[in-house]
Order: sequence, then C-alpha cells, then structure tokens
Amino acid sequence: KDGPFDLVYVDCDKKGYAAVFDALLDTPGLLSSNACLVFDNTLWKGRVAEGTTGMSPSEEEAILAEAELNGDDPKRALKAARRDRAVAQALHEFNVKLRKDTRVDPLVLPLRDGLTV
Repeated sequence: KDGPFDLVYVDCDKKGYAAVFDALLDTPGLLSSNACLVFDNTLWKGRVAEGTTGMSPSEEEAILAEAELNGDDPKRALKAARRDRAVAQALHEFNVKLRKDTRVDPLVLPLRDGLTV
C-alpha cells in the first residue's frame, strides 16, 4: 500500500504546482497528519521575490536587441523570456495560494531558486 507519506518533494511542471498541491491534500490517506510538502524553484531566478513577473514593451525590445547582437534568433529569445515570466507569474500565484490556505503553514526558503515547505 502506498501512503501515508511523511514527506513529498515536488519538482515538476511549475505551472502545475497548484494542481499538484490540491491533489496531494485532497487525496484521502495519501499524506500523514503532519506531512511535509517541499516545492522546488518557488522563487524562480529571483523573479518571484522581486515581483518581476510581467514584461514591459521596453524589456521585450531589449531582449530582441540583445538576441540580435549575440547572433541568436530574436523570436526564440523573446518566446523563452515570455515563457520564463509566465512561470514566474504562476509561481507567484502558487505562493499566494499557499499563504491563504488554512490547511498549511508555508515557509519560503531563499535557497538558490527557492524552496517552499
């Protein structure tokens, strides 16, 4: 029989963290009563802590210019930057969700890209 688990470490699709969190807490018998959940990369390159989850038009222009200067594909660079910011936004929303959830007492550790326990 699998579970109940005392510790669950999560390092998957960052945009899916909220759904994983809900599934873990809502599945009867999966977690022990004092289980510890650890979510990795919850500060995402510091962007979540800095609050820089969006991207202004001037930032987009700078990314395009830098890519051209470096001989990179500007469209690919902009797409990657937008994806990066979308992940940061999803992680910000995840951290807010945890802070509001009365079932847990979250702690964000600023280790590397962040751990939320």
